[in-house]
Amino acid sequence: MSESPALATAGQVAAALIVLDRDGRLQVSSPAARGLLGYADGDALPPELLTLVHSDDRERVAALLTNLADRAGATRALSIRMRRRDGSWCGVHVTAAGLAGLPAAPALLLALSAFGQTSEPYRTEQAMLGARMRLAMVFEHLIDGIMVQDSAGHILYANRVAAQLCGFESTRALIAARPRDLAARIDLLDESGQPFPPELLPGRRVLRGEEVPPLTLGLRNRQTGTERWVSIASTPVDDALNQSQIVISVLHDVTDSRQVEEELRRAVALRDTFLAAASHELRTPLTSLQGYLEVTRRRLERQAPAESIAGGLEVAIRQVARLTRLVGELLDASRLTRGLFVIEPQPLDLGQFVRRAVEIERAAATSEHPITVLAPAAGPLVSADADRLEQVLANLIGNARKYSKPLSPIIVTVAESDGAAALAVRDEGIGIPAEDQPLIFEPFHRARNVDRGLTGFGLGLYVAHEIVRAHGGTLAVESRPSEGSVFTITLPLVPEA
Repeated sequence: MSESPALATAGQVAAALIVLDRDGRLQVSSPAARGLLGYADGDALPPELLTLVHSDDRERVAALLTNLADRAGATRALSIRMRRRDGSWCGVHVTAAGLAGLPAAPALLLALSAFGQTSEPYRTEQAMLGARMRLAMVFEHLIDGIMVQDSAGHILYANRVAAQLCGFESTRALIAARPRDLAARIDLLDESGQPFPPELLPGRRVLRGEEVPPLTLGLRNRQTGTERWVSIASTPVDDALNQSQIVISVLHDVTDSRQVEEELRRAVALRDTFLAAASHELRTPLTSLQGYLEVTRRRLERQAPAESIAGGLEVAIRQVARLTRLVGELLDASRLTRGLFVIEPQPLDLGQFVRRAVEIERAAATSEHPITVLAPAAGPLVSADADRLEQVLANLIGNARKYSKPLSPIIVTVAESDGAAALAVRDEGIGIPAEDQPLIFEPFHRARNVDRGLTGFGLGLYVAHEIVRAHGGTLAVESRPSEGSVFTITLPLVPEA
């Protein structure tokens, strides 16, 4: 294959020139460049140019090569130390130009000129290098991300925090990334969680002459799915060396404060929901109780038959029981949220316990739903608080009655599998939509297919779930709309002696 004109010209001129490909490998060097580094005419420079660069200067040279590899006509200059053939070090001023995109040309052209370590240009360069290193050390220890970009979006500098926020393992990897690489690594989200257009980033807008206040954006790592939220403030700065503008962006991580704000909003929403539910649910039985007591008082004043008085008192007693249940739910929810909920577990034969609990439910029932128990005569043995577990079972059976047609069956099963005891309540009721199933154990949540006229706070399943969790077990649901639901309690077995 014939040599390109660019390579041939570079190898023949008297100037100290070196041509590199986009990976930084040597393509050709002029005799003057080889002579500057102490190599004879017939000797070749090492193919990896960075091996000749002093270790303290390699990162700057690597960044320079990365930034110019795709930018035809762009130039950069810096002073470095390079090792000569005899092992000594010499100061070299490097002017680099990007050649990518030009016909038959490689990626980079370097023009070298030597100067002594006591010369004024070298001392100035070293002083600037020292100041830059000190500034970089300060930036590396900031809790905020710092990123410097040119007008084309290429990253000239970034600190460790900026690299982490953008999903890169190191600052060098971030600096080496092209704009399209960064876009492939990170999804930008606005405050509502919707995709955010990259062209509206603060850094790009300030370079267009706009005044942009700090903007909060989400950075979602496509590989891990993690999200960090940052407040981005960008400022344009004149780059006197290249007669252009660069932009400095400060990325302040607000993920934790955003989570706190979200929890506060959720707490306020729950409070408002609770107040609305409490005012409605408590008022209804209180109003009914007051009405029946007034009617009963008037009947007593008229000396009405005992049967009519007893009927009113019976209704009043049921309303008191309803109030007691509602207040009990509120107290349980309050104890759970404050960490004051206590259980007193004891060894419990689950089969026998379920049979007794179901008999109590049958006796107290006001609706005719046949309840079938499928449980072994004895066992399995679990460690549980019988009163609390009965509260959970009563809630599940009560929900099965509430959301099923009259006379539809309810089946309660007890079994042992995979080293655990399973207690399940199955009904043939209205079922639960799939989108509601992950939320039904949250406080105040009700499925969208539930009749809004039904009473209750929406706390029963939340309290039941937390009681089971306090026992070291799980409460899960399987359901299909119009086909019914199965709620399954799984509890660990008592270890054999």
